[in-house]
This record gives sequence, C-alpha cells and structure tokens, in this order.
Amino acid sequence: GILDIFGFELFAHNSLEQLLINYTNEQLQSLFNGVVFAAAQAECKLEGVSMAAFDESQVDNREVLELFSAERGGLIATLNEECIFPKGTDDTFLDKFVRANGKNKRLIQDSGPRAATPGFTVSHFAGVVRYDSDGFLVKNKDPFSEDLAALLRGSSEALVAALFAAPTAERTSAKRAGPVQRLVFRGVAPQFEAQLQRLTRVLSAGQVHFVRCIKPNNAKVPNVFDEDKVLHQLRCGGVMEAVRVFAAGYPDRVPYETFVGRFTCLDPCADPSAGPAAGADGAAAKRLLAAVGIEASEFALGKTKVFLKSGVMAALERSRERLLAKQALAIQAAARGMLARRQVRETLLAAREARDRQRKSDESAKRLAEMEAKAEAERRAEQEAAEKRAEQARQHAEQIAQEEAEAAAARRRQEDARLAEVTTAKQRVAKLEEELAALKASHAAALEATSQAAGADSAAKASAEAAAAAGEEIAQLRAAVRSAEAESGELRKELAAAREEKDRAEARTAKVRAEAQATNEKWQATAQTAEAEARRQAKIRELERIYNNDRLADITWERDFWREQMHSRILQDVEKEEAQRQPLLVGVGKALATAVSSLTDKITATRRAPLQRADSRGASVLGGGSEFLPVVPTPTVRDVNPGCRTGAEAAAGA
Repeated sequence: GILDIFGFELFAHNSLEQLLINYTNEQLQSLFNGVVFAAAQAECKLEGVSMAAFDESQVDNREVLELFSAERGGLIATLNEECIFPKGTDDTFLDKFVRANGKNKRLIQDSGPRAATPGFTVSHFAGVVRYDSDGFLVKNKDPFSEDLAALLRGSSEALVAALFAAPTAERTSAKRAGPVQRLVFRGVAPQFEAQLQRLTRVLSAGQVHFVRCIKPNNAKVPNVFDEDKVLHQLRCGGVMEAVRVFAAGYPDRVPYETFVGRFTCLDPCADPSAGPAAGADGAAAKRLLAAVGIEASEFALGKTKVFLKSGVMAALERSRERLLAKQALAIQAAARGMLARRQVRETLLAAREARDRQRKSDESAKRLAEMEAKAEAERRAEQEAAEKRAEQARQHAEQIAQEEAEAAAARRRQEDARLAEVTTAKQRVAKLEEELAALKASHAAALEATSQAAGADSAAKASAEAAAAAGEEIAQLRAAVRSAEAESGELRKELAAAREEKDRAEARTAKVRAEAQATNEKWQATAQTAEAEARRQAKIRELERIYNNDRLADITWERDFWREQMHSRILQDVEKEEAQRQPLLVGVGKALATAVSSLTDKITATRRAPLQRADSRGASVLGGGSEFLPVVPTPTVRDVNPGCRTGAEAAAGA
C-alpha cells in the first residue's frame, strides 16, 4: 500500500493539530531510523563487521516520543486527564505537563517575551516548535450534541447510521475495571494516538520504502528553486535527519570484486599484466586502502564486502578521476600527435597535388591565352575584311546609282527633245490643215466661179494641184507624228524600266548597307562581350588572390596557435606532475614521465625531419626547421566554374 501523510508543520501559531501531525512525523522518523539501523545491523552481522561504529544515539528521538506518549506525565495522557476534571483549564494542563517533564531535554522552558502567552516549546528532529496551549482542552473534548447523535443514528442511510452507531465513550477492559465495567472518556488525542499505533504496527509488518517530496517554489514554474523553501522542506521532511542516519557507521558497502576492480589503478605496486579484479578479496582491498593512505579506522572488512565510512568513497573517486585525467591527457597527446602527423602528410600530399594542378592550370591558361590572342587576331581581320567589303559594296552601289541617274537624265532629255519635235510637228500639221481648209474653201469658190469665167479653169487646176500637194504633205506630217508618238512610247517604256532598275539598285544598296551595319553592330556586341568577360575573369582572379592570401594568413595563425598550445600544455603537464607527485604515485609518475618524454622526442624528431620544398607556384614548405608553411595554390576560373566560357570562346561561338 501507499501511505501519504502531512509533512512537518511549523507556523507562527501552532496548536493541537500541528502537535498531532508533528507527533506522527516523529513516530514515522523513529520507524525510519529503526528500519535503516536494522538493515545495517543485519548486513554487518551477516558480513561479520563490528557494530561499534554505529552510534544510534545521534539520531534517536525516543525522548520526544516519551514526551508525547508516556502513560504518566505524557502530553496526551495529561491532556486527556485534565479534560475529565470539571475545573480543568488550559493553564492547569500546561502547569501539570511542564512539572511532569521538566527533566526532559526535548522540552524547552519558555522565557523572555514569548512567556507572555501560555505555551511550551519542543525540540523536534526537524526543528524547534512552540505550541500555544490555548484551546487544547476544547479541541481534545470535541463536544458533540447527544440529541444530534441520536438523530443521526436513526438515519435511513445505512452509512450515516453506521458512522454514529458507536458511543463517544469506550469500555475499559475487564482486568482494569474489575467486575463492574465503567465508561472512561477518551478525547481526540488518545484516539489519534491509538490509530497511530495501529498504523505503526501495520507498517512494521511490511517492507517499507520512504519517498520524500520537495516543492521547489510556490509559483509552480519549472527550473526555479527557492533555496530557503527547499531547505525548510528538507529539514521538515526528515531528509537532513535521514542523511545523518545513513552517514552514521559505514554508508558505503562495496563488494570486493567491484572495489578492487575499480580502484586497483591507484595502487602503484599493482601488477598491470593481471586482470583488474585478480585476487579480489579482503587482503587485496586492505592492501589497496593502505597504499592510498586510508587509515584503518575509516573502513572495515567483511566476508564479501568492504565497509567504508563517510567521505572515503568520495576521496577514492577523486583520486581515480585525477589519475584517469592524467592518463587521458597522455592518450590524447599521443592521439593528437598521430592526427597531427597524419594531417601533415595529408597537407604535403595536398600541396603536391595542388602544385600539379597549378602547373596544369598554368599550361591551360597559357594555351587559353594563345587561343584568345589568335581568336582576337582572327576577329579583327574578319572585322576589317567585313568593313572593307561593306565599303566596297557601298561605293559600288553609289556608282551604279549615279550611272543609272545619269542615264535616266539623258533619256529624259532625249524624250523632252522628241516631245518638242512632236509638238512642233503637231503645230505644223495644224497650220497645214488650216491652209488646206483655206485652199478647199478657195477651190470651192473657184468651182463656183467656173461658170463665170472661162479662164478660171487654169486657176482651179492650180488650186487643185496645190490642195493635192498640201494633202500629201499633211499625210507625211501625220505619218511623222505617228512615228514620233511610237518612239515617244518606247522612250517612256525605257524610262520606266530605267526607273525600276534604279529602284532595284537603291534597294540592293540599302540591303548591303543594312547588312554592313548589322555586321558592324554584331562585331561591336561581340567585342563588348569579350571585354566584359575579360574584366570578369580579371575580377575573379583578383578575388581568388585575396582569398588565397586570407587563407594563407589563417593557416599561419592556426599553425602558430596550435604550436604555442602544444608547448604550453606540455610545460603545464610537466609542472603539474612535478608539483603534485606523491610517494604513493611514484610508479605512475615515472610511467607518465617516460610517456611524455617519448612523445616529446617523437614530436621533436617529426618537426626536425627535413620537409620537401615545393614549387613557389604550388605549395611551399620551410624545411629543416621546426615549422612548415603550406601555401594554398591559386585556383583558376576553370577550377571555380568549369562551365565558364572565356572571351575568345564566346567570340569563336559568335
């Protein structure tokens, strides 16, 4: 089962309730002391160890229990007896109790200002508590109306009736009362004590475990410990007393095999080839304790265990931790030396690889520079040739356009001349037609006058001949006009063809000019791209140079730092070893000194070994001295970005 009780209570005003609770804690503390000491005594008896070292009086609280539970003069008996007397008061109870227990060391007489209020002070295991005696008798009597009790006993509820079925008085035993039984008053305190005794018997009959609960703070927040509150609870909960109980006698009981196996490293005379628990018995444990300087009064040897007094185990653990720390330093130094040598080898290998990569990178850069120069020369030659072809095409187009313009102007002049001739011919035709009309009119007039004049026949004949000649001339002129018009049509066709040819020539000229302009712009864009790429490559090289310089400075600083740390640690270890060397650790000290000396010789030999000098373009190492300086090679653009295109490659791609 699980028993949960109130902890020790200590308030500004303490009454009967606090007294009974603290009495319960005293009773359980006595049970705790008995369980612990009984277990210790049983184990010591089983191991054959003397119990003289166990001083149970240091934690014995029987005086407090007698102060409360004694049949004559005890607090509970006196209180119950005073409740029986009709004229009993709190003051008469206090006076009887103090007079009956004046010799008890746990009862402290009131003196000074605090004596103005009636009460008494008890020295508990958890602290000193003063109890105010006012109201003790009333609380112990716990008066209850008999009419109300009768009413509740007659309740229809079975539970209520059962609770109030028993009378408030109990019958004494026949042996004490004799043939006539009488009723004896028992107040709250005696009933509480009887129940506590029954509980103690139940606890004593089982296997008891104790749990101490500590409340770290009143705010109920994590990771906050109120020191005063925690300390008060440790005292009131009996933890301090429990520590005293455990510390009395031999708190540490370790089997021989575990003890010798764990602490045999502290014995300088132990055989390292033997196992850690070889010969683990009482003699080995005694020899080990004597070797580390533990006095015989601080331990006891049992059949299977070694019993150690308080503080011995902690001292052994501290000595073991110091020894392991020194050995760990030696192991760490050897491991760090191995790692340093491995790192040096890896650094040298990386330096050689970096030198090879740098050489290949330089060769690639040289070939790349040659390719860039060649591509630049080809680009310039091609640009010059394109410009020359564009200029020739422009001059040829201008010449063709000029010739076409001159031919068109000549044809226009010829056409204008022919048009002028046609116009003149048309004017002559019109004039001749007018003359012909006039002759026809005169001929008609002559014919009319034929009858009038006989000699008019010759004039009419002459006019008819003149009219015929004029008609022939008119026909000739008309034929000339038609031929002139046909020639003019041909000239117009030739002029239209010339104009079309001129337009085609101008279109070809514009096309050639556009192609030349586009080619020029293209080469200009290519040149700008190449210049930008060249600037970017230069910037990348500058950043790589800055990064390599910073990395070189970091490596140099780190090398100097670790060299100083190694020297200082070796010196500190040597100084500590010389200052803290004790006679019982002579063997271990010699072994550590030998290991440090060997490690120092190896480190010195490793440093003085001549290191291979590397090329200045790769990784250089200062050989023959006590330090080395790795120089990280400068990565190229190809190493930073393998997919990067140079200016020459961009121009070639264009």
